[in-house]
Amino acid sequence: MAADTKNSEQGQDAEPEEVEIDTIPYPRAGVIIEEGEEPAEPESPRDEAPEPGAAAISRPLGIDVSNHQGIVNWAKVSGAGMAFAFAKASEGTGFRDPFFARNWQGMKSAGLLRGAYHFFRPQLNATAQANLFIQMVGRLDPGDLPPVIDVEVADGVSAAAIVQGIQQWVQIVQNALGRDPMIYTGPSFWQSRTGNSSAFSQTLPLWIAHYTTGRPTIPDNWPFQTFHQFTDSGRVNGVSGNVDMNRFNGDTAGLRRLAGLP
Repeated sequence: MAADTKNSEQGQDAEPEEVEIDTIPYPRAGVIIEEGEEPAEPESPRDEAPEPGAAAISRPLGIDVSNHQGIVNWAKVSGAGMAFAFAKASEGTGFRDPFFARNWQGMKSAGLLRGAYHFFRPQLNATAQANLFIQMVGRLDPGDLPPVIDVEVADGVSAAAIVQGIQQWVQIVQNALGRDPMIYTGPSFWQSRTGNSSAFSQTLPLWIAHYTTGRPTIPDNWPFQTFHQFTDSGRVNGVSGNVDMNRFNGDTAGLRRLAGLP
């Protein structure tokens, strides 16, 4: 997703800052957070995460892709040990990712828990953006992760307008698909461009993009992240070139519950 900031499809100017993303899991999703843990200060927003330690290895890994990855061999991705994946469905009010249908079906056929995301353009009509995403996804079934709104550019819009647009998108998608959406964003972006809004922190899960050697930094209002995007330079069998990699903040059972499975 962070790559989409540099390659957005509707020709808007991208924010120059690095994207970091936070995720809040549902308490019922089985997310593991040790009591008293505090996120470490990042050494550099582009430092790649080191090999996970023993405690982190049990937390499922996954990738997220868009048209920039081209054709993905999802059977090989699954064979490489990935447990889940997200694919870009849409952006703004008019861009439909041409690889989405292929990715959506391929993830399911390969046995991956799958999710879809929309790249949000704050200066465009939020209702039209929500409807475009709904048209692309159609419906969510057991095995599908929460729908995602990717919030990482401001497009010159005020903090209040960005938050209002997110609220509109979330409500429409929630009503249409019957699932609470998840917010993908970065700590510094959220704090500076939304006024560190707490409008969603107690109700929606958070997916944080933060490339760091330590624990991800998350906006103050969220207690913890559900997913952590820890690098945009991952290499996974089945994907040509670099790919975003993510870690679920819980165990496999919790990930399955988040996807509506027993």
